[in-house]
Formats: sequence, structure tokens, C-alpha cells
Amino acid sequence: MSQATVDPTAYVAVLALGYACALLAGQIWTDVEVLPGLTPSEIVVWLSVVTGLLLWLRCRVWSRSALVRAFLGVVLVLWVLTMTLELVRGPVPERASLSLGLALALMIAKPPGPEAALRAMTVLAWAICGLAAASIALEALGVAWAWSSTADAFGLGDFERDSYWLPISDVLGIHGRWAGPFLHPNRAGPVAAVLLVFGLRRAGTSGWVFALTGLVMLALTASRASEIAALAGVVTMIVAQLFLRERRQEAFPRGLAALVFAGVVVLLMAPVVLPPGSGTAVGPRAYLASAASGMGRTTIWPEYVRLGEQSPWTGIGAGGIFDAIAKGALPAWAIHAHNTFLDVAARHGVVALLLLIGLLTSALIVTVGSCRRGLPLGLALLAVVVVNSMGHTVMSFVFPEFPLWVLLLAVMMSVPDGGTHDDG
Repeated sequence: MSQATVDPTAYVAVLALGYACALLAGQIWTDVEVLPGLTPSEIVVWLSVVTGLLLWLRCRVWSRSALVRAFLGVVLVLWVLTMTLELVRGPVPERASLSLGLALALMIAKPPGPEAALRAMTVLAWAICGLAAASIALEALGVAWAWSSTADAFGLGDFERDSYWLPISDVLGIHGRWAGPFLHPNRAGPVAAVLLVFGLRRAGTSGWVFALTGLVMLALTASRASEIAALAGVVTMIVAQLFLRERRQEAFPRGLAALVFAGVVVLLMAPVVLPPGSGTAVGPRAYLASAASGMGRTTIWPEYVRLGEQSPWTGIGAGGIFDAIAKGALPAWAIHAHNTFLDVAARHGVVALLLLIGLLTSALIVTVGSCRRGLPLGLALLAVVVVNSMGHTVMSFVFPEFPLWVLLLAVMMSVPDGGTHDDG
């Protein structure tokens, strides 16, 4: 039998890819229903689930790690909690959210070991490169939905083109910030940051492809939170290699690391040093002022704290947030807190927040241990997810979003191999 039929790599990679591929389908076929209430995106999700399940059934070798099972179990508890609260209070989540619970259950039953998790992450990275390239090409041709059209419809297009430095958007036919299939530039940015950092783990051509694709995507999204997160991940990789030089297990692509580091710094600093009219019409002072307020994020955070205090244990749900917007307590764009921790606390309550903090603390312990063994990738990916979480709601624990999959894979590739169960 081939490797794909006996270890978890194949089924995990397919499950991780399902939601991303579904988003691309939604970008191409907007407002299309194959059957009443059934969209192409949902078909893709459930095809990935069925395919993943078939591969899972053929899986004969998996990890014995109790730690991985415990971590996945806590994520499943958090999913059950948030799903229950959403179902009770409404609005009812999309049916695709059920795929996350199923994926977690399958991985608990047959968890991947560190090598399988790393291979799955590699497959995911290659697929994201392909998805991004296809999305950019289709947008340039006018075949797929583009974020710039939505921004123009809401009167934000000129503001974004004036407020963000977009050095290559016009060259690629993207007239404004790019979101691709990820619905918003601030959701595409974390994907770019992960891809960029993951490239530093790879020697040879693949590392350059991943890192440079991530850098291009980051330039197109112009997401400052993701640029800072990418910088945190790159610095983690570089510093870890410097301190663990005697025990490192893989060659480190120093030239690529220097290029990526310089590229991210340029993306962050160019709008500050360029004069008005050279890429950002608002000028350096306005740029620094908007950066200091997190593009307005800090203005809504106190209100989200107050909303969370109204129902500290179970949160106020999406309905409470929409009510706050209707009453004028929040602006129309603040449908989430633009901070994962505040959003979880206000939306789902302190129990969900404590579970999230426990998950990230456990992930930090595991990935630091892996870093001390000369494998810093898991810690670098965790740094990207956590730093991004400070400036955007990157994980809702209802949908199988890309940053959540990165968190899961970062932990699974960092846990020491505790032996395998062979059912063959």
C-alpha cells in the first residue's frame, strides 16, 4: 500500500484543504445555487469531508500521542460550546461548520504524528499557492469576485487606495486591496504570513516558492496586523536558528530569510517614509495615526469589553453585537471585535475565553519544547497566529478556518513522536 493509504497525511490534508477550496468556489460562483439552498462552496466542503472520511477509513497507522488527543479534545469541546451557543441564540451557523467537528473527531480517533502533520502542512502550502495564483488570475480577468468591487460599493474603495501602500496591485490587475477567496484582506493576510514563514523551513525551490508567494500576497492585502505577525514569525525562525545552531536538524536558507525579513520591513515602513502621492495619498502622519489606533480598532475594543460584561459566562452572541450596531454603540464595520480574544469573550463568554487561553498556553509549551529540540517551525507558526489574533478575529472555532488549522498542525508537528499504532 502507498503511504497515503496507511498514515494520516492524506486525510488530514484533504480535510484542511476543504474549506479553502470552498472559498475559491464561492469567489468564482457568487450567488449561485446548484439546488435550492445548496451552493458550489458547500458541495466542495462536503466532497472534501467524504473524501477525507474514505482516506481515514484506509488509514492503518497513526500516532499514539495522548497529548495530541487531549489538545484536539479541548478544541472539540470549544467547538461544541460555541456551536451550541450559536444554535440556541442564532443566527444558525452554516452547515459547513459541522465539517470542523467531524474533522476533529476523526483526528482524535487517528491522530497524525509529527511527520504526517508536517507533510499535511506542506500539501496545504502548495495548495494555497495554487489557489492564490488562480484567484489573482481570475480577478484580473474579471471572472471572479474581487474585494475592490465590494469596497467600491460601500464607498471604501478610494479610501483604501489612498490609505494603503499597494506597490504591485495595479501591475497584477488588482485595483485596490486583495482578499482573494478569503472574503476580506484581513483574512487573506494571515494566510500570506503563514505561507511566508513556512517557506523558511524548506530548503530548495519549495521554500522560495512558499515564501515569495506569501510575500506577494502580503503586499496585495496590505494588512498591517499580518505584516507584524509575519515579522514575528520570521524573527522567531531566525533567532531560534542562531541560538540552536549546534543542534539544528535542517539547513536554514539564510539568503531567503534575509530577503523575506527585508521585504516585510519594507511593507511596514514604506508608507511611513514615502511622501504623500508616492503610494499613499494620506501621508506619513496620517498613516502613523491610523496605525496607532489599529485603523480604528482601539476605538471599538472598550465597547466590546462592556458588551462582554453584560453576559460574562456565555457572552451576548452575534445577535447582541448586531443590536449594539443598530443602537449606534458600534460602527457598522465592527461586526466582530478585530481581536480574537475580545471577540470570543464578548460573543461566547469567559468559559470559551479560558478554553482558548488554555489551548494557546498548551501550544506555547509544546512548541517551545520542539524549538529547544532544534525544530522552531511550530513556535514560529504559533507566533503568527497569536500576533494576528491581536489585530483581527482569525479564529471563531465554529468554522474550519485556515489559522485554526495552522494552530492544530503546529501543535501536532511539535509533539514528540510517542510511537505509532499499526492496524495493518
